[in-house]
Amino acid sequence: MRNVSVIIPFYNNKEFLIDTINSVLSQTYRDVEIVLIDDASKDDVYEFVRINFRKEIEKGKVIVFRNKNNLERCISRNIGAYYSKGEYLFFLDHDDMYEKDYIESVLPYFNDYDIVYSIPRRFVDSENRIIRYSRKKFGKMDEEIFSGNIGYTIGIGVKKSVFSGFKNEFLMREDWEFFIRNFLEGKKIKILDNDKIIIREHKNRTSNNIKLYLSTLNIMKTYYDKIDDHYKPFILFHTGEIALRFGRKKEGLMYIKDALKIKNGIIFERRRLTNLIKWGIMNFR
Repeated sequence: MRNVSVIIPFYNNKEFLIDTINSVLSQTYRDVEIVLIDDASKDDVYEFVRINFRKEIEKGKVIVFRNKNNLERCISRNIGAYYSKGEYLFFLDHDDMYEKDYIESVLPYFNDYDIVYSIPRRFVDSENRIIRYSRKKFGKMDEEIFSGNIGYTIGIGVKKSVFSGFKNEFLMREDWEFFIRNFLEGKKIKILDNDKIIIREHKNRTSNNIKLYLSTLNIMKTYYDKIDDHYKPFILFHTGEIALRFGRKKEGLMYIKDALKIKNGIIFERRRLTNLIKWGIMNFR
């Protein structure tokens, strides 16, 4: 059997952690270790984990590390990967969950690919009730990467032998940068639409933080001159969309116009039009 490590960083939040860990413990594929990284929490979550999963810790099924200082999630995940024993690495946030057969359904694809990404479809609330189901249509894998549509860390499975880490300078969009970098390095990437991962939405999620836009901008500037001309309108348009989402009208329109100069038809893709209407009207009125 192939051994798997699931890496879960956490900080100051135990509300959903039991559900998250149990979703891994209940996997139909059994050769799995859980590597927990407490990022120097200030509450009692470290003791909470050790009490609630004492048996699993004693058996070596769950391993808990504690950072001396708060290092943020990129470095915490990298620490977890370093200490993991698995041939394959999966990453899970402290509030999200897997379906029971998620890992088992993904592993066969590693025969041909280095990285396997599962598209998130289900989003639930704090009571595990489905609040929305994404029906986004996905096109060519490479274009979807540069369009910012491939990224959630929860969807990532990667061979440890090729894992080059998450970069803290791109925190908030480190998952998107991970795919751009690995694509440019020639890693073989498989996208699965298997509805096997569940994302929890709540008020403390980081997706509403302005740093998300700043990291998006940083990634675009870092990689723009390194990518093929074919992908430039996609990364520009996505940067513009995120700028509009955070009320940066002038910057957003500038990047979108630059994208249209290269590929005028890019705006007619339904999802992009929807985002422009949603974020444009919301921020321009």
